[in-house]
Formats: sequence, structure tokens, C-alpha cells
Amino acid sequence: MTRTEYARLQEAQRKQLPAYQNGKGRAPAIGERPMYLRMSPAEFHALPDNPAQRDTVRRAGKAKHLCVFRLTHVDVQVGQLPNGKLVKINGHTRGLVYTSQGKPGIPKVDFVPPILNVRVYQIKDEAELIALYECVDTPQESKDTNDRLASVERLLGITWSSLYLQRRRYTSAVRYADAILHKGVMPERARTGLTATLLQAVDRMQGILRIVDEMDIPASTVPAPIVAALMVTLAWHREDARAFFSSYFAKEGTQIGSKLSAQFAYRDAVRNIGKLFIDEQMKTAVRKAIDAIERHARGNRPMSHGLKEATNEMIETLNAEYSGGQ
Repeated sequence: MTRTEYARLQEAQRKQLPAYQNGKGRAPAIGERPMYLRMSPAEFHALPDNPAQRDTVRRAGKAKHLCVFRLTHVDVQVGQLPNGKLVKINGHTRGLVYTSQGKPGIPKVDFVPPILNVRVYQIKDEAELIALYECVDTPQESKDTNDRLASVERLLGITWSSLYLQRRRYTSAVRYADAILHKGVMPERARTGLTATLLQAVDRMQGILRIVDEMDIPASTVPAPIVAALMVTLAWHREDARAFFSSYFAKEGTQIGSKLSAQFAYRDAVRNIGKLFIDEQMKTAVRKAIDAIERHARGNRPMSHGLKEATNEMIETLNAEYSGGQ
């Protein structure tokens, strides 16, 4: 579409769409005839962000799809709260890119539309605003795991001090751990318990995650099943789990011939974990971590035999004690 064609289209739409009037007037409810406004990119960008919005600055730097103008780029959506306040539902990245041309890290676009077509939804509260965000913020916007975690952390008001959590590589681990702890599934069945949203899982696991944040976990990639085992056993064993895994990540421990300390025995048990299916990875990482933690807590005497796998009965008892203590 050329700029001339775009100008003609906007002129036709101008006769139908009211200009932005600072949110005055009632927006229609979903199902009613939709209401649209015309806003400049600057007016739209100045509206409050959706509470669940991800890291807009980071996304803007990767928004190469906006470099070549498409007609769909002018369509955005907002929600109108009962007090008349307008809040963005989508279009956060476009608003930033269009109003930040020439700034470092912002992709150069071939055309900045002077007017955006803004569809307005009447909403009753913030929860509905977030629900609409989840509906319209689709996979077509290439939202990756890092973005989803950024949204969740922002919504929950979470910030991390450790580089490991700051890099947001814990999605799978926190969801597996949440399934074991709060759905009562066995480690090798953790996938069947992944019914919670990422928001629900992180919210329920905040206390455990804050302990993880205080630990010196390597910033390099640690297999998700091992991090899940850490989270689960922190819930079950608390300080004993923290002491063992801190020592494990610090690569401490002893080996005397064929006799291994708990750290070496666990390292040996998970050495080739990446070659297993995820169910077997979870089984090995969690069930053997329990024996390693208990051996470490008993004095960590090197032993010639490997780690035992915790039984279902043991796991059920540990989970019942954890649930009862919350």
C-alpha cells in the first residue's frame, strides 16, 4: 500500500470514526456494535500499558515485522474501565516503535501511520483487561517463553537478583514442580499435571522461587528436571535441600576410589539425563535427589552404591507434610 492509498483510506475512515476525546463516553460491551476511535501513535502510546504486558523495549528491538508497513499495523485495541480510563490491550510494541524512530535499538520503519484505528472494549475490571490481553496477544506476534515470563513477573511485581532467574530459563522447571507439589502427581507423570497457566504456577511457587533466587545456581543452562528437583525438594526438605544443592552447584564433594559423596553420586545419576525422555528425566532427577539430600544431611559419608529412588509412598508423605504446613 502506498502512502497515497493509505491517505485515501484514512480519509474515508475519518468520516466514520470519532477522534480521541480523552476516554469520554461509554464504550459498547462485547457483542454490541463495536466502537472505534482515531488516535495518533503518540496518543495511543501515552495510554497506560496492560498490567500483563511483557518487556516492550526488548520486543521493540526485535520487531522487524514492522519495518515494512502493512494495513493491519494500524488496528489496535484498548479496554475502557468503568471510570472511563482507557488501557492498552495490544499494540504496545507498535506504539513504542512508531514514536521512537531514530532512537538506538529501535528498528527503522518505512512508514509511520499518522492515525491508528483503535477498537474500544467496555470492561468491568483489571482481570477482564488481562483476559482480553491473553486473547488478542497471539502466537502470531512471536511471543516466546522469555516474553511470557516477563508478563507474569510484571503482573506479580516480581524482580530477581540472581542472573539465573533474570535470564528467565525456568519456565519448564517451575511448571513441573508446581504440578508435583500442587497437583499431587508423581515426578514421571508431571506432564499430566501441567494444567495450570504459567501465571498460576509462578504465583503458587513464589516462595520457593525466592529461595532459589538466593542460591548460587550457575547462570549457564541447567537441565529443567534438575531445577524442578531443586524446587520440589526445597518445599519438602527446606534447609537440607538448600545445603545439598548449594554444594552440588558449587561442584563440591569427594570421591575415594569407587566411593562417592552425595554430590558426586547425584552428578553421576544425572550425567546423561539429556538422553532420556522427559518422563524418565523427571523420575531420575527428583526421586534420586531425595536420597542424595538425606545422605548429605546424615554426614555425607562416601558410599560405593548409587542413589536409591524414592518410593511413591515416600513422595506422598513428603507432599502431605508440605501441603499441611502451608
